[in-house]
Amino acid sequence: MDLKNSVKDTSCIARSCLVVVSAWLSLGASAAVAQEEPEPAPEPFIPQSQFEQPGPENSLDTQMRSCQETLGYNGCEELWHGKRGQGGAGVPAIWGALAVSRSTTNFGYSYDYPSSEAANAAALQSCNSIMKGKRDCTVRSTFSRNCIALATSDNGALGYSRTYGDLVADDREALSYCQNSGGKSCSTVLAYCSPNGGFHTWVGLAISMEPQPKAGISWGAVAQSTASRLALDYCAKEGGSKCKVRMLLYNQCVAFAKSPSGVWGAFNNMNRKVAETNSIRKCTESKGTNCAVALSACSNDPIK
Repeated sequence: MDLKNSVKDTSCIARSCLVVVSAWLSLGASAAVAQEEPEPAPEPFIPQSQFEQPGPENSLDTQMRSCQETLGYNGCEELWHGKRGQGGAGVPAIWGALAVSRSTTNFGYSYDYPSSEAANAAALQSCNSIMKGKRDCTVRSTFSRNCIALATSDNGALGYSRTYGDLVADDREALSYCQNSGGKSCSTVLAYCSPNGGFHTWVGLAISMEPQPKAGISWGAVAQSTASRLALDYCAKEGGSKCKVRMLLYNQCVAFAKSPSGVWGAFNNMNRKVAETNSIRKCTESKGTNCAVALSACSNDPIK
């Protein structure tokens, strides 16, 4: 199908390039005591991701979505504040571009360029540099003051989002386009904005409530959906049969502590030690004894 979308520069190959916006409250998750017939786990103080549980759209949401589909997130913000987007009066354009190979899912991207031509050239150079002389990359999207995401599949399908200025929405749409193009294993491999204030790197925690709770933590993910999927995968590999995502955060650390009796506690913080200490505290406050950290990770930990 004809993919409607846009993209940017810095080369990545279509492997699991786990490395793109909404923020979650940085509070500790609640703990639960496991029993022979465990009661449903209490919801954590950190709300589960809207990506996992999308809420109903109200009239204001509909109006804002319509505006963002036309002007992008930043364009709408500038409109509300009496400015013009895309480099209008008093608002300099800051360009990015996405280039993708015609024969593979290799890509390149650029951001923070003063002109669309410079952004396109940089994205093409980035993409072609990993093609070993084939040089069949084309620019798929050029944008200013906005964001974009790219999802690819092992069978060669791909999808890229329109520019919403919202990395979570971009992530969701890129995955949808990839799946609608026949992708069997679609995963978001790129999500970023131009201007770029720094990439969001995600960490996720999934927990399976059982007599002895199982958990999985993902880190280094380029997008929220990737962190969610990996956390669930890791939880299942630990033997969890009821895995559910409990935390999805960017640029944070997450820790999970549990006691031999099955009590657990979880906490997040930008500092790993603080997250670990408070996960033990949460476990102890729920009457756990001999609580110890079972898992911890920070979003920017190296990918093994």
